[in-house]
Formats: sequence, structure tokens, C-alpha cells
Amino acid sequence: MDSKDDKEHGIINDTSPEFTEGEMALVVDHIAERQLCRKFDVRLMPVLAIMYLFNALDKGNLGNAQTAGLSENLNFKPNQYNLLVSIFFVPYVVFAPPVAIIGKKFGAARILPILMFTFGSMTLLAACVQNFGGLFALRFFLGMAESGFFPLVIYYLTTFYRRGELARRLAIFYAASNIANAFSGLLSFGVFQIKSELLVWRYLFIIEGACSVLFSLFAYWYLPVSAGEAKFLCEEEKSLAFHRMQVDSSSVVQEKFNFKDSIKIFTYPTTYCFLLIEICLGVPIQSVALFMPQIIQRLGYGVVKTNLYTVAPNVGGAVMLLILAFSSDLLRIRFPFIMLGFSLTFIGFIIYAAISDVQEQLQLAYYACFMMVWGTSAPSVLLSTWYNNNIAHEGRRVVLTSVGVPLANLMGLVSSNIFRENEKPKYPTALITTACFGACGCLIAGLLVFNLTLHAMYSPKVGDSLDSLDTPSMIVDLDAMEANIKKLMDRLLPTGRNIRPHLKTTKSAVIAKKLVAAGAKGGCVAKLSEAEAIAAAGFTDLLITCEIVGPAKVKRLVELFRQHRGLRIVVDSHVAATTINEALNKSDIEDPIAVLIDLDVGLHRTGCQPSEALPLASHINTLKHLKLIGVQGYEGHLQHLHDFESRKKQCLKSMNILTETANALKEEGFNIEVVTTGGTGTADFCATVPGVTELQPGSFIFMDTDYRNAIGAYYSQSLSFLATVISKQGERQVTIDTGLKSLTTDSGLAECKDSKYIYNQLGDEHGSLTWEKGTPELKIGDRIEMIPSHIDPTVNLHDFYYAYRNGVIQEIWPVDSRGKVQ
Repeated sequence: MDSKDDKEHGIINDTSPEFTEGEMALVVDHIAERQLCRKFDVRLMPVLAIMYLFNALDKGNLGNAQTAGLSENLNFKPNQYNLLVSIFFVPYVVFAPPVAIIGKKFGAARILPILMFTFGSMTLLAACVQNFGGLFALRFFLGMAESGFFPLVIYYLTTFYRRGELARRLAIFYAASNIANAFSGLLSFGVFQIKSELLVWRYLFIIEGACSVLFSLFAYWYLPVSAGEAKFLCEEEKSLAFHRMQVDSSSVVQEKFNFKDSIKIFTYPTTYCFLLIEICLGVPIQSVALFMPQIIQRLGYGVVKTNLYTVAPNVGGAVMLLILAFSSDLLRIRFPFIMLGFSLTFIGFIIYAAISDVQEQLQLAYYACFMMVWGTSAPSVLLSTWYNNNIAHEGRRVVLTSVGVPLANLMGLVSSNIFRENEKPKYPTALITTACFGACGCLIAGLLVFNLTLHAMYSPKVGDSLDSLDTPSMIVDLDAMEANIKKLMDRLLPTGRNIRPHLKTTKSAVIAKKLVAAGAKGGCVAKLSEAEAIAAAGFTDLLITCEIVGPAKVKRLVELFRQHRGLRIVVDSHVAATTINEALNKSDIEDPIAVLIDLDVGLHRTGCQPSEALPLASHINTLKHLKLIGVQGYEGHLQHLHDFESRKKQCLKSMNILTETANALKEEGFNIEVVTTGGTGTADFCATVPGVTELQPGSFIFMDTDYRNAIGAYYSQSLSFLATVISKQGERQVTIDTGLKSLTTDSGLAECKDSKYIYNQLGDEHGSLTWEKGTPELKIGDRIEMIPSHIDPTVNLHDFYYAYRNGVIQEIWPVDSRGKVQ
């Protein structure tokens, strides 16, 4: 149900599993995770629900005040009440994105209570107004204060809960809005019976505003900034919270906000479909929220009873919301429930508009009010959940939510101007218009799903057989890959060394997260552009292992470091160190970047000589924006030596150069915390050397023929390429659709997984397979698997991995840094 663009966007088939069984096994047990979620439920949800309850009360109490004579008391002119309703939505929409961005930058847990304090204060001040102008100004500032509240709450919850856990929590939270509407009617019922010289609607503003202000002070003290800083979690629970979010759809826990990258959300067509649905949803929501008392007033009740009769539909809406949201989470699908909600909205408003004499059909009219509220409750939550579930990038989630939610609220401008005074109490134009928006919302949601389904019919998807793939395709045997990860971790973690796998092999943030879940500590990349792509895809604990030189690259490095302060780099010269420091000095970044000295341990590719390390370290220590943390040495010339003893002996010699240099720097007082080295062919040897703290194996996860020939078959060859026989040339030769554009030859030719067939490349697009007499003959249309000779550059030629078990596709991963050579 997704195209390539949609996958890059993050809009995926909403019925797809949020994680695979194999991936989950690498992370946590289900019991510990359920206990953690219960803690979040108990500690977070009640407070957020109460905050949103007051948010909805302070926004919607104008309708209750209107039934108590607000317009008459303040001498409103015709349609000035509609202007009061309308002006709220102008700042609500205009300020929502910047407020949400501020919340992302400074922490939703801090900005949310500040917003609550502000809108509570505006409500409190509304009790003092004496004319239309004063209330008009307060409604403007109230809209500004409430603008980013709901988007920030959604974003805040996505940093604690997985995709499949989110809808029911948002439903509980959003149900507070329905409860607020019900409570507002109930509170108004009580307040409006107060006998006092003070106008009763002023009491309503005082009570609701004061409660908001007082609770905001408690919320500021109570809400944790993140799971990692939650005082109610132990260290094990904090670690669990972090890792479960890393392997879910969320990209990076607490990643830095990057405006330029975040607004890329608007380059995808599906974004605009969601925004259109938000528009169609907004009119019914605002009509119900702002004018339900006026709609019910048509039933013929007085002021007090009218407000009381708003309670039951709103409570019913909350119940319906919870039923649909829990069902949606249970089935892990969103769109049918969204379309059901729009259908209920359409039917409810049409029924109410079609009734000519309400008194004769009182029960039907009141039932239609229930349907109106039922229909507007569920889509509001499920739509936000739908696109928040399926956008991995935190910044893009914040931006889309901060535009989509206010856009729906902006439709209050429509609602407030279709309920005309001269059409009361029937409001036929308003009811029919609102019903039409409900019908359009249902239609657009259906068309979106149809479009995604159409794409899915022609695109490989989870659950398909490998036979459905076009060729050439890059496929990964999940069982073999996970076995390789386990073998390496079981072998190296007990040595006490950190494992920082080299991601130039996989070029995938998804695989990086799997490695971290299995015990790795971050990852390495070779190129700055690889770091940019992997970080943008959601994995930021990175060491760039090659030197960064030149003004264009240094400028990009500064921008990347601005977004991701955990970034590490290497330098091997005074020039490189000085240039990077000067660029950081010109920026507004105060934090120093972590630097390792790159040491030449025999490869003679990059790295300073051991004798140059001390002067370079001394120079780095004079630079304000560089912080020396260690040394790196890569013995790449030894990785593929076939002779085991020779490889071991030369590796230990290289490690001796590395550790002696590190020790010499320590003796001079330098802070050398990290000594990082090793590859798939030498990691076992490096792990035995005292002083080595970190290992960088990469190819072990897939294995290619070059490594297999050098170090043996301890690790399985988990990655291969599907190819198709497209032509027959003679008795014992066929042509396949896999040439230099699919398989590199820098380390020799690829091999057929079935060793009876010999591969030769025939150019960019083709290769040939030959075989000895007596070998089963290959026919046109047959499919075979090829093993690459060198994984890293071969992966760089492809867009996606198709990960499978038992011939069935389980996951599809983008090659995030594909083609990144700068």
C-alpha cells in the first residue's frame, strides 16, 4: 500500500507490523515492557488528560456563556458573537507551527505548562471584560496560547509510546475534550443557578481560568522532560524506554530539531491528502464544540436545561472514541474507523437538518445530536495517530501535526460563520454544510486508501513471497543475519570492549538500531554524506572515520553537529583541526565536538605518524571547539589476509603501535578515553589487546565472498541478489539480468549461491552463468541467487533491502546512505 516516495516520507501501510518478532527479541521481554507502559499510563496520562480538559474548557466556554446572556450583557451588535468565535482561530493557526517548534527545541514538558498558565490567565481575565473589544483581544491571545498545545501533546506522547500503543492513549487523552464539553455543560448548569449580583457567566470564567492556572504550576513541576530523565523510572527502565523507541518507528529519541529537513514533509503527496482530511474534519469538530448548546437549544429547553442536555452526547462521544480507538489499536488499522466517524457525522447532521418539527420528533433529534458527537470524536484522534505512527522523523512529525491540527481548528472560521443569527434556531445552512464536509472527509480518506492500495498492488510489501520481487533485488536472510549479530556479540562483548559497527557496510539506520538493540554502542560511517543520511533516517550516535577537509565539507559538518551533538570525528593534521575549530567558532554552537586522532598503523591511507600524535594532541587542546577523547587506528591492509597466523601477527603489531601511542598521550596528561580499531577480519585479535576500548566490525553482518575466502565461514552469507535468466546462449550458458550495475567486481567476481554455476560479467546490465556437462540446465525465467564479492560498494547500488524468513518478506528497509560519496 505504499510507493517509494511514501516509504521515504514515512507513510506506510497502516496495517503493517510495528516490529518483527526477531527484532523484538533483541530488545526486551514483553512483561517488562508492559510494566513500563503501565508506569507511563499512571504517571503521565491523568495529568495530560486534565491539562487538555482545561484546554478544551477554556476554549469552548464561550458557547455556554452565550446561553447565559453574554451578548445581551455586553451589548453585542449582530454577528459580533461570531467574530469572537472566529478571531480565536487566526492566531491559533498562525502561531501553532512556531509554538510547536519552540516546544520541540526547549522540551514539551516545559512549554505545555507555560501554555496552560497563559490560556488559564486569559480565561481568568475574561471575567473582567466590560465590552466587545476587551473580550475580542482576550480571545486573540487565548488562541495564541492554545495554538501549539495539542500538537505538542501528541509529539510528547510519541516519545514514550510505540506505534501500536499510541491510539488508545491519545483516545484517553482526547476523551478529555468530550468530557470537558460535558463537564462544561454540567458546570454551567450548576454555576448558572448561582444567585448573585455578579453575572453568572463571569463565575464560569473565574472558576475555569483559576483551575487552569493552578494546575499548570503543578504540571511544570511534575512532567518529566523525557523517559531518560523520569524520576519514577530506575536505570534499567530508562534504558528499556530508550531502546524500545529506537527499534520502533520513532527515529531518534530527543533528536535536535532541523527546520530545513523537517519541512521536507511537504514534498510528499500523501501529506496534502492528510491535510485535506483535517480540513474536512475541522468543520464538524468546531460546529459541535462551539455550537452544540445552540443546536440543543432548538429542542425547546431553557438556559439551564440546555447546558445540562449537552452532557449526555459529549459523554457518549467519549465512550465511542474509546471504543473505536481501542479497536483500532487492537486491529492495528486506522482508516476504516476514520471513515466510520465521518459517516456518523454526515448522517447525524443530515437527520437533524431534515427534521421540520423538532417537538414532534424530539427523541430522533436528540439521537442525531449523539451521532454528531460520535462522528467527530474518533477521526480527530485516529487521523493524528495515523500520520504520527508512520513518520519516523521527529521533526517532521512535529511540523505536520503543528500544521494539520491547527488547520482543522481553523475551520472554526467556517463553523462560526455558517451558524447565522438570522437562521436560528434551525440553522439549515450550517447543518447541511457541516454534513457535506463530513461526506468529503469520508470520500478523501477512502481515495487515499485506494491510492495506497493501488501502489501496493505493484510494489513488494511485507507478507509477499520472494517470488513477487522483480530482479535484480537485494535480499537478506533474517535468520542468518540475526545469527551473525548474535555470534559477534557473544564473541566480543564478554571482552569488555564496546562494539561500534561500521555502517558503511549496511548504510541503514534500521539495521543500526537492530545492532544497538543487540548490544552495540553507536556506529561508524566513512563519509560525511553517509553521516548526514543515516542521522536523517534516525540514527545519530556516529563516528565519522575519515578526515573532513575543505570548506564545503566543514560547513556541512558544522550544520550536522548543530543538529546532533553526539557526533564524533577524526583528524590527522593541524590544518584539519584548525579549520574545523574556526568554522565552529564562527557558528553559534558552544559545545565542543568530540575528536579522535587518526593514527596510521600500517595502512598508509590516512592518519598521522605516531611521532606526530603528541604535537597534534597539544594543538587540539588549544582549540576551544574541539575536545580530544581518543585515538583511532585502522589496519585495513590486514582484513583479507588468508593466512591466519600472518594476519594475527601483523594485527598485533599494528595494535602495539596504536596502544603505545595512546599510552604515551595519557602519560602526557591527555584525555584518551577511546581507543577504537578493528574490522571483521581482525576484531577477534584486537579484542585481546590491553588498552583497546572499541571495535569497528562491519561486513560480518552480511559477509561477502572476499571475506569468506579470507577468514572462513564462521559468519553466514546472509545477503544475496535475486537474478533472472533472460536468455540462453548455447547448451551450457545463460544470460542473467545482473551486471556491473548490480554487482561490483573490485574484489573479484560474484558467485552463484548454487556453486555448480560459474558467473562471468557481461557488461553493465548482464552477466552469464556457465556449467559443466551433467549439471541441471537453467531455463529462461529461472531465478537464481548471487553472492557479492564486496558488500560495501555493491549495497551502494541498490535502494532497498527485502528481508525475509522462509521465502516470505518480513521487512523492507531503505538503503539510507545509498550513493553518498562526499
